[in-house]
Amino acid sequence: MKMRKRPKRRVLLAGTDARWVEALRLALSADYSCELVSCVSTVSACVQSCLSASPGLILTSVELDDADATSLCKQLRSQPVSVLLYGPAILKDSLGTQDAIAEGAFHYLAVPVDPGASTEWKLTLGRVLNTIFP
Repeated sequence: MKMRKRPKRRVLLAGTDARWVEALRLALSADYSCELVSCVSTVSACVQSCLSASPGLILTSVELDDADATSLCKQLRSQPVSVLLYGPAILKDSLGTQDAIAEGAFHYLAVPVDPGASTEWKLTLGRVLNTIFP
């Protein structure tokens, strides 16, 4: 019996906090076997990378260097890509986060200030990845 090959989990990572970009990069590649297509820190670079690399998921912080996630979601609305927001738990219910979700963001991943402070975010990330990439 021939086994079906699982489709690649292509992820574009966007963020400005170097600690979190590195922690997420490691978790995505080592723990969840994702192919990281790019790491960017601006909405414009994210949109350009999305159009050229066709990821299945964009994992982005709520705020980027040139705009916020709401702007990103608006620009990518017609693209076949899921957007997962991440940031501090305190921003989960903020107006900016809710606006981004209203514009099409899939979920908000609340993360601690220090990536090593908790591993709960990794478990949530795994559940979300399994939903997006069944």
